[in-house]
Formats: sequence, C-alpha cells, structure tokens
Amino acid sequence: MAQEVEMSKRFTDNGMWDRPWFRKLRPTEKCAIRYILDKCDNVGVWIPDFETAEFFIGGKVDWDMLIKGCHGNLEILDNGKWWVIDYIRFQHGDLFSGSQSNACLSYLKLLQEHGLDDYFPELIQAYPKPWASLGLAPKEKERVRVRVRVKERVKEEEESHKSEVDEVFAYFKQRTGSQVQSTTKPLRSMIHARLVEGYTVDQCKRAIAFVYADKKDNPEQRKYIRIETIFAPTKFPGYLDAQLRYSGGDK
Repeated sequence: MAQEVEMSKRFTDNGMWDRPWFRKLRPTEKCAIRYILDKCDNVGVWIPDFETAEFFIGGKVDWDMLIKGCHGNLEILDNGKWWVIDYIRFQHGDLFSGSQSNACLSYLKLLQEHGLDDYFPELIQAYPKPWASLGLAPKEKERVRVRVRVKERVKEEEESHKSEVDEVFAYFKQRTGSQVQSTTKPLRSMIHARLVEGYTVDQCKRAIAFVYADKKDNPEQRKYIRIETIFAPTKFPGYLDAQLRYSGGDK
C-alpha cells in the first residue's frame, strides 16, 4: 500500500541541480529523488513502495545506485523506511528556533515517533520540556523511554557484534557478487539489529542464500537481492521461514 502523505506546500531546493552527486544520477534516479521528496512525510521519512514509484516515474530505478549516489543524503533506517536526512532542516528551519507553533510541535513529535530526535541534540535546548509541550499521554511517554533504553542497549552491544556483522556482510558479498561497501553504516545497522533480536549468523546466512537462490534468475526480482531488503524487520523472519520450508533455498 502506498504511503499516505498529508497534502501540504513544500519548499523546492532549486540548488539541487548544482550539486555534483545529483548531476551524476541517471534521469530515472533524479526523478526518484523528486518523488521521494514529494511523497515523504513531514520530517522526510518515506515508506518504500518501489512499484508505485516506478509506475509514476515511468521507468525502472536502480534503487541501490540511488542510495550510493546520494552520498549520505538518504539513509535506510532499521525498520526499512528511507529518510532524507537534511529534509527537516531545509523545510522547517523554524523548528530549531524553539517555535511553539502547532506545526513545529507536530514535527517534533513525528521525529520522536520515528526515533530520529536524537539526531538533533539542539532540539533538547530549543524544547526543554518536550513531553509537556507535546502533551504526550503516559503510555506514549513510556514508549519513548523504552525506545531510548533499547537504543542505549543496542549501542553498547554494537561493538560485541562487530565481528558477526563483518562475517554476515562478507558472506553476502561472496554469495551474491555484490560490490556494496561493508562499511556502509545503515546496512551494518540492519544486520546488527537482527543479531540483537537473537538471530544467529547462520540464520542470517541462510536467509541470504534463500533470497539469492529465489531471485537471481528473475531480472525483475534481482534488484531485491540486497541487505536493506533481506534484513528489513518485516521481511527477514519470512525469508528465514521460507528457507526452512524449502530445502532448495540454500542451493
């Protein structure tokens, strides 16, 4: 299902055409950037819907190339959603002035819901009492506290899982022939998140093997043989279950 986006007027960055990384993109990838900017929510988060995007763009998009070509301007979050990192600074500069407008408070709340508020430490000073100003209910406050605790625990465990993430990444590249950089932080974070959930390195490898075997001979499906698809939290368990059901999944 396509992401529902609140209709609103948005600023257009006409300086985009002067940026070398944007000029180097192919026409379909340039259109994809514009599509994401139009369809993302009010803090720049887009729920990937590649089929619908390509329908409106009118051509195939190399989504992997798009991520690489953006040079850090697009990030894939642990939950599989895509985030235009500089979007909120460009669209909502007044948010960083401490404005108490309903619009700014809604943007802050949305950042918190996505778990992105810690990317903007200056907002802590601009909004010293965010819970009071947003009027969050007790259950919402507790969800925020839980999320913060989980983030802290994940950060502490990150080093302990480093060698395991390296092993999974090396297997993915060897199995699929991918040239993706194993230092790409968003992709490492997705593998790490599955390991933190309790999945083993062997299970990660089996999911990779299944997806590769299942899609490698289908030109339309090969584009989904990638870390951000395999290790998306909504897809990884299904791929692993499918591998267990079909003995041919690891061939």
